[in-house]
Amino acid sequence: MSGATPDRTQSWRVPAYSKIDLHLNYDLPFNLHGVRFALFCHVFNATDALYIADAIDNSQYNAFTADGKNHKADDAEVFVGMPRRINFGLNIAF
Repeated sequence: MSGATPDRTQSWRVPAYSKIDLHLNYDLPFNLHGVRFALFCHVFNATDALYIADAIDNSQYNAFTADGKNHKADDAEVFVGMPRRINFGLNIAF
């Protein structure tokens, strides 16, 4: 668009976050005819932190204000990160 004034307003910034993942493994102390066993457990987002993983500035679908052009948090479309997840199982090596 020629002659248009560019939008130089600073965009809303996603807040910083941190999360903790735990990974545990335990080799069982026995051997069954050459077959070894190990237990494992993974805990993703162990503190169950609520965080914004991604965002779109001035969302055309989810902006709160009518004009949707002021680059503030109420006009951002956000994607919330995954809650705590736990995965556990048994490894069998032969």
